[in-house]
Amino acid sequence: MLLGIGKKSAPADLVSALSECHERIRSFGALACKLAGPSGIESDPEQVVEAAEAVRRYFALALPLHVADEEQTLAPLIAGRDAAVDVALAQMAREHTEHEQSVAALVSLCERIAREPERLAELREQLASVAEPLDAALRAHLELEESAIFPALSRLLSPAEEKDVREAMRARRSGPGAG
Repeated sequence: MLLGIGKKSAPADLVSALSECHERIRSFGALACKLAGPSGIESDPEQVVEAAEAVRRYFALALPLHVADEEQTLAPLIAGRDAAVDVALAQMAREHTEHEQSVAALVSLCERIAREPERLAELREQLASVAEPLDAALRAHLELEESAIFPALSRLLSPAEEKDVREAMRARRSGPGAG
């Protein structure tokens, strides 16, 4: 298996939990780029299916949960408490919207490749034209959050608020439709 979404042990704090999500985003973005690159993976159809399905599943199911964590749970709690963080929150939300079309295209291509792995060579250029710019955009996006928002969390959230955010994150992943 190339990568899995599986359940992990709970991180010690909110920033660690969010950072682990970010590392998974980076990992699955890199896997999408590897699938799109001349890696020789097409010689093993099972590996192609596994990689394409893993990328599809992550970006279709797990990434939206992370976006919801940030936009529906975290942002409302910290908005209005620090002007610089508010600017970063607005940029974060704008970028989430900007990523949607590319994420949908990546999910669609990976779904197609998982169904027809023999078409990887034919679809590689199209996949690369989606995966590579999306991966770069996501990496820049994650850096913004890690440099402008994450450091402020311990200062802006009370321990009870941090606990509430973590509980909301857990509930979102165990509720209906959670991957």
